[in-house]
Amino acid sequence: MASLDDLSQVLAVVRGTTSVTRTELFAELGWSRVTVRRRIDELVAAGILESVGARRSTGGRPPQSLGLRPGFGVLLAADIGGSETRVAVCDFSGHIESARSVALDVAQGPDVVLPRVRALFDTLLDQTGHTFREVLGVGVGVPGPVDFAAGRLVRPPIMPGWDGVSPAAGLFPENPDVPVLIDHDANLLALGEYRRGRPDARDFILVKLGQGLGLSLVIEGAVWRGGTGMAGELGHMRIAEGGACRCGRHGCLESIAGGWAIGRRLREAGHQVTTSDDVVDLALGGNQLATDSLSGAGALIGEALVNVVGLVNPTTIVVAGNLARAGELLMAPIRDALEAGVPDYLRGTFVLEHSRLGVDAGVTGAALLALEAVCSPTYLQRHVCVHE
Repeated sequence: MASLDDLSQVLAVVRGTTSVTRTELFAELGWSRVTVRRRIDELVAAGILESVGARRSTGGRPPQSLGLRPGFGVLLAADIGGSETRVAVCDFSGHIESARSVALDVAQGPDVVLPRVRALFDTLLDQTGHTFREVLGVGVGVPGPVDFAAGRLVRPPIMPGWDGVSPAAGLFPENPDVPVLIDHDANLLALGEYRRGRPDARDFILVKLGQGLGLSLVIEGAVWRGGTGMAGELGHMRIAEGGACRCGRHGCLESIAGGWAIGRRLREAGHQVTTSDDVVDLALGGNQLATDSLSGAGALIGEALVNVVGLVNPTTIVVAGNLARAGELLMAPIRDALEAGVPDYLRGTFVLEHSRLGVDAGVTGAALLALEAVCSPTYLQRHVCVHE
């Protein structure tokens, strides 16, 4: 129905900000005031929108702002990493009510990982006083290539047994009407960072540095996934120094600069490390091999980003992921390599910054991806009564 499309467009504007006035909706959508009022009334009657208070008046009656009603339903989010997974229960506006991180090796396969994620969802729902009947959508980030349109993984290099897997079947089999969206974890970090951390940064690169290395592009305010949804595999960019990679090839950036490669070198030297956090803890504690490894990784990552900067011309490069917790031990060599490598005309055109959301960027992005699906015409028809 045309009105479902209208309602979805209204919600797209509202989702893009913390609150919006009716006047701003008129201006953004370009519809008649009668049509906008009707669609707002339908969304308010359905319990999806609510008044969130008055803006400061510039003369006359203060304008009333509209926003998503947080209590309309629950969104579940999972950020599945190479060695650690973070899950969250979020309200309908995408804000986290409760979150938890656990050590979980993605190489154990979907038959182990997905039931564990589902059990964590069960626990958090119980802790927050919610039930699965309230769940409207689920967002999942994974550290591998994703066919976004089909909702499945495609030959992920570091995820044995995951090829062709769609998480929906393992997470929510009892209710196929609930959308379960999957995306590359770097894309969800970028989505969360953009929507909640830096809404005015319309063009930026997000680099995820953890066990693996990922990259996402935000271009003109939208995550760019590429022709088949699988852009962003920074870790498997070929470099001269690269060695044997866990993807089965040789010469990948990740084979030297990834958290798993650094961890392997540290274990060979007799150190007990498992996760990227272990690597960072060792470096921050003053271990010379760990600090040298992070510095060398940063230099190589910075050199790789020189090529990306030349192609994309971003205003900001955001560094996220567990390795980013090393701070200047990693950021300084990345910055130095960028400054030394970019052409003169690109110097001073971008800044290098840490993620503003930290560990919550991934689950925030996953929740917002689920929210986008819930607000689409396909799923919106289950929650509203429309009138032409």
